[in-house]
Amino acid sequence: RRGPRRALSRLLGVVQQDETCKNLEELLDRSDQALYVSKRNGRNRTTSWKPEFSPAPLASRHVGKKTEGDEIILN
Repeated sequence: RRGPRRALSRLLGVVQQDETCKNLEELLDRSDQALYVSKRNGRNRTTSWKPEFSPAPLASRHVGKKTEGDEIILN
C-alpha cells in the first residue's frame, strides 16, 4: 500500500571559492545570496553566485558552528 504522494522541490545556491573570497564566512554568505536569488525566482532553481548579488538578509543567514580544519556544521 502506498501513502499519499508528496511533491518535492529544491532550491540551490552555488558558489566557487576564488581569490576574492577571503574566508569560509564569506563563502557561506555568497552561497546564501545565490540561494535567495533562487527563492525569488521560483521553485526548482539552481543559481550560481555573481558579484552583483546583494547580501542575504541578516535574519536568514546560515546558522552553524566552525569545527577543526575545513569542516563546518550547519543547523
